[in-house]
Amino acid sequence: MLPFQSNHAIDELLVSYLLGEATEVQQRSALKWISASPENERYFQEFQQIWEKSRELAANSSVDVNAAWERMREKLEKGKNGGKEEGKTGRREDGKVVSLAGWWRRAAAILAIVVTGTVGWTIYRQWTNAGWMELASQETTLQQLLPDSSKITLNKGATIEYPKQFARNKRRIKLKGEAFFDVKRIPEQPFEVEVNQLTVTVLGTSFNIRETDSVTVVIVETGTVQVSDGNQSIVLHAGEQIIAGKNLRSWTKVQQTDKLYQYYRTRTFNCDRTPLWKLVEVLNEAYDSNIVIINPAIRELPITTVFENQPLDEVLSIIAQTLDITITRKADQIYVE
Repeated sequence: MLPFQSNHAIDELLVSYLLGEATEVQQRSALKWISASPENERYFQEFQQIWEKSRELAANSSVDVNAAWERMREKLEKGKNGGKEEGKTGRREDGKVVSLAGWWRRAAAILAIVVTGTVGWTIYRQWTNAGWMELASQETTLQQLLPDSSKITLNKGATIEYPKQFARNKRRIKLKGEAFFDVKRIPEQPFEVEVNQLTVTVLGTSFNIRETDSVTVVIVETGTVQVSDGNQSIVLHAGEQIIAGKNLRSWTKVQQTDKLYQYYRTRTFNCDRTPLWKLVEVLNEAYDSNIVIINPAIRELPITTVFENQPLDEVLSIIAQTLDITITRKADQIYVE
């Protein structure tokens, strides 16, 4: 999540500072470094964001946080001592050789995973030689500020790759999964998203991309977007969407009639004559549920309402009353008929 490569000594200082273990001299050093440049300040803000998220997760965990941190510290110390200087390598217990340059750089991010005993809030990697970063959300949504100040919101299970520093004539991003982009306008430096053999190009706009194995859905919220695959190209304006896929030879843009796609950013399910099947798909993803429409005759029933971060049972109750349908539970499945 950090926007550029850092020095491990600085990362160690910031970890101590956030833990409250820094001496007065170290505290002054940390504050001096943070205020030395806008880049340093942004680095610290994102570092702190990871740290605060780890504390939030730890508050709901049964894991012994102090013991987990001590285990983490021991691993980091072994890593530092194993690689004689930054850029060198060490050997893991399983015999594999790994780079130790990033141990302290990733300490705060890894701590969010270690202290909670989970497999993750995020995965953060960087390729020092290639200059590319990878950020992946896992069980929750994740927001990221890019080096050009554009903002990305990743839905669960999404991954982006981006360079630590954009080229002068192009800002290139690679996406897997679903994400919302709020792009800073820089006319001389177009913003490109590579997704599922498509290229989405913009100057400054906001749009949503949802990628699956079979199709890619692009929805434009503001501004204008160009979508191309080398053989064909189409321009989308605000409120328009297309569905492109390997088996779809031609693309047709249509008006986006609801704002349901925003749910993972806004925590709001905004339906405007939305067909029931579409709402059910989104609810299954948002709540990790297994809702099944038994009666095909009700799949297209339209619903107009807004759910604002409500429990699933409450949402289902409102749907049942609004559409005059029956919803029952059996084991881990929910049947709609």
